[in-house]
Amino acid sequence: MSFLLFAYRKLDLTRRINEKNYRLMLISNEHQKKVTEIGNLQQCISSAQSTISMLSGSSIMEANKQFTSACTGADSNTQMQAWATFQAKQQEASQKANLMNSVFDATSKAQLAQLNAIDTQLTMEMKNLESQLKPLSEELANVEKAEGEAAKQAAPKFGQ
Repeated sequence: MSFLLFAYRKLDLTRRINEKNYRLMLISNEHQKKVTEIGNLQQCISSAQSTISMLSGSSIMEANKQFTSACTGADSNTQMQAWATFQAKQQEASQKANLMNSVFDATSKAQLAQLNAIDTQLTMEMKNLESQLKPLSEELANVEKAEGEAAKQAAPKFGQ
């Protein structure tokens, strides 16, 4: 009868360990996906910020070309107006870039914070499952050891 109890206990512990390992594997895969998402989002942020800087720079260069062409062969009054237009376009391009950067930063920071929170939660779940697995594995080892000892004591002794 005791061997049946050992067998049942081993099966139950093995089932529980397998369930925890399966859950740990699923969470680990989800964690890896979130880490990849975070990396992709950070790369996208960097790329978008450089694109914004490029667009701002090209807008300023275009305004510079317009200023240079307006100044060629023009009187001082026209040159002053061209200079004022150039400065206004330069300031406008700078303000647009700043606005786009601030909107993009706010959005990306919110997305990163959300992904980081999910990542932290998944990490905590993984640690929790790992901490639950250790005692179960130890208990299974103890049950197997006790079963072996019980088998030694229950073995028939011939010749006595």
